[in-house]
Amino acid sequence: MTHTKDMLDEIYSVKPATARYLSLALLTKLLNSRKEVKSAETTEDKLDALSDMILHASYLDVLSIAIDQNDARLIKKVKPR
Repeated sequence: MTHTKDMLDEIYSVKPATARYLSLALLTKLLNSRKEVKSAETTEDKLDALSDMILHASYLDVLSIAIDQNDARLIKKVKPR
């Protein structure tokens, strides 16, 4: 039973390269959202950009939890927009 669990943990583990790629992609999206917030001229545009920024930050938090728990399935459940 333990051997099977170890094999499943290996299959569903978060690989370092995957974690780096996803974190860099999310960080880039966060920085772009920040630029949009700063350059937006209307309140509506600022709120839209802020909501995108918060969404990307939450994805980064989920990635952190997935890495901490070594759970790749958690990453697959989150579909970045």
